[in-house]
Amino acid sequence: MTDSPPSPVSIAPPGDASATLRAVETWLDQPDRPGLLEEVPALVSLLSRLRSCHADRQSRNIALSRMGGRIIENSEKLLAALASLSPPPTGRLRQLVRGMQNLLAALAEDLESMHEYATVRSHKPREIEHTLTVQRMRALSQHLLISDLTAAPAGSDIWQQLHRTYCDLRRYAIGASPDGTVFLDCHNIYFAAILLACAQPAAFTPRETWFLAHFLARHVNLLRVSDNQEDLSGRSFWIDPARDAPATPCARKGAPETGQLMNFSCDRLATLIREQLAAIRSGVPPERIGLPDFAGTPAGRGALHRLAESLESPGKRRFPRRRQHYRAVLCAGLQSLWNLFSRSDEVDVHSSSWMIANESPDGYSIMHVHGDTSGVSVGDIVALKPETGCQWQVCIIRWGLSENQEHLEFGLQILATEAIPAMLATLPERESGQASTGPRPALILPRVPPLRLDEMLITPSGLLDDRPEQLVLVIEQGNIEVREVRSTRLNEQNGLIEVFSIEPEQDPLPA
Repeated sequence: MTDSPPSPVSIAPPGDASATLRAVETWLDQPDRPGLLEEVPALVSLLSRLRSCHADRQSRNIALSRMGGRIIENSEKLLAALASLSPPPTGRLRQLVRGMQNLLAALAEDLESMHEYATVRSHKPREIEHTLTVQRMRALSQHLLISDLTAAPAGSDIWQQLHRTYCDLRRYAIGASPDGTVFLDCHNIYFAAILLACAQPAAFTPRETWFLAHFLARHVNLLRVSDNQEDLSGRSFWIDPARDAPATPCARKGAPETGQLMNFSCDRLATLIREQLAAIRSGVPPERIGLPDFAGTPAGRGALHRLAESLESPGKRRFPRRRQHYRAVLCAGLQSLWNLFSRSDEVDVHSSSWMIANESPDGYSIMHVHGDTSGVSVGDIVALKPETGCQWQVCIIRWGLSENQEHLEFGLQILATEAIPAMLATLPERESGQASTGPRPALILPRVPPLRLDEMLITPSGLLDDRPEQLVLVIEQGNIEVREVRSTRLNEQNGLIEVFSIEPEQDPLPA
C-alpha cells in the first residue's frame, strides 16, 4: 500500500435516496470492522453517497447523525492508539491518519450545512439538530487533536471553522435547550481545544499531550471568558474568530483594536495546577485529587509544570533568528552523550544528519536529512555539531513538528558548549531499604557566566526526588575525582531526563 494522500470525500453521482438511506442504515447496523483500515474507506464511500442523494432533511439528518457517531467513535480509537506512538506516523498508519482527518473534515462540512439550515429556519431546532451541532464541534476538535498527537500542523481552515461554529452558537442561541447542556457541551469542547493549543502541544510527547487534553477538558469551567477588551491583561489570551489560528497570548502579541474578539484568563486554572503539583510532590496519591496515575510520574509532573508555565507566562522569543543552510550531526540520548564525552571517540556513537534551518544565540531549528531517528523525542538531551566543525553543543529538544513522514523538524535550546561525564552514586540513606541499582551515568554542565551561574546535573528521569539532596559524583578524567554536591533546584523534568542546579557540598573528597 502506498502512502499517497487519500482523496477527500467527493460527491458521488446522484442516486436513489431511499436506496442510499437503506444502504447506510444496513451498514451502520453491522458491528465495527476489526481494523480502522477497513472502516475508514467504507465510511468515506457512504458519506459520499449520502451527499449525493436527495433525501428529505429529517431522514438525511438521522442518517448523518448515526454516521457521525460512528466516525467519531472510530476517531477516538485512533487517538488512543496515537497517544502511545512516537511521531511521525509512517506507512499504513500515516495513510490512516490522513484518511481519518479528511473524513472528519468532510463530516464537519456536511454538518455545517445542516447547522446553517437550522439557524436560518428556526431559533429552536429539533433535538437531532442539537446532536449534529455537538458532533460538528467534536469532529473539528478531534481533527486538531490528531494533528497535536502526530506533531503535524493543523489542517487548513479547521480553526476558523471551529471559531465560526462556536460564535454561531452564541449568536443564535442554538444550544438553548431546556437545560442548556448543548451549548455547555460545545463550549467545553471548544475551549478544551483552545487551551491545548495554548499549551503548545509540539513541546510535549504524544503521551503527555493525551494526558493534558483530558486534564484540560475537565477544567474548562475555570476560565474567565469575556468579550470586553478592557478585561485584557498581560496574562490573558485573545481569539480573533476571523483568523485561522488558535488563541494568542497578550504577552506575545497585543490584541488588534478592531474585530469581534474574545479573551480569557487562565489564572484560576494555573493556580489549581500549582496546588495539585504541590500535593503530588508532598506525597498525596494522584487519584485522591482526581488525577490519573500518570500525573504522579516524572513525565506527568513535568507536563503539569510546563502547562502551568505556558498558561501563566507564555514563552517569548528572546533573540532574532537567522536563516541558515548547513548540515550538522546529532547525537541523542543521555547514555549516548555520556559515551561521547567520556570516550571522546565518535566511532561507536550513533548519530544522524540534520540541516540547520535557522539559529539564534540560544538555539537552532533543525530538519532531518538522513539517519535513524527512532527514540529521538521532545524533551530529550542531545549534542549537536556542524559537520565541518569539531565542537559539540549540549541541547534539549524543546519542540518537534512533522508535516509528513519525510519531514521531521526539531527546535533545540542550547544548554552548554561542553559536558563532564560523571557517575552518580546514590547515598545509603536514600535507598530506603531497597537494593542499590549501582552507579548511574550523569552529565555535569559547567557554569556559563553571565547566562548561568550554577552548574547543572542531568540525570535519568525518576532517579532522584524533586527535593534538594546530597549527591556523590565520581568523575574520571585522567584521575578519579569524587565530589559531594547538593541539588538546589529542579530545572527540567520529563519522562526522559531531569536537570538540576547543583552546588558544592564541600571540597572534593580524595579518591
